[in-house]
Amino acid sequence: MNELCKTCGESVIWATHERTGKQALIDVEPSADGNILLIYPDPNELAQTALGPVDPEYRIVVWNTSLHVLLGSPPLRKSHFATCPQASMHRRGT
Repeated sequence: MNELCKTCGESVIWATHERTGKQALIDVEPSADGNILLIYPDPNELAQTALGPVDPEYRIVVWNTSLHVLLGSPPLRKSHFATCPQASMHRRGT
């Protein structure tokens, strides 16, 4: 589900890492040098919980992004923490 970053106002998506379960803000807009693939729930499965829609999962992609685009794979995005001009306000321990 899309929402706005509370510090810069850009559109972001909350997503959960497929293995660690950690949540992160991901930019809505795809990026030519992105390394994050969003994985949406299977539409044939119930993608809703008692609390609302399920967030997509994400995967860090480590292959060449040019090859990714050439093969017609889904668009890659960036972590909003990497692109937000106000990210330093959210760093822990500073």
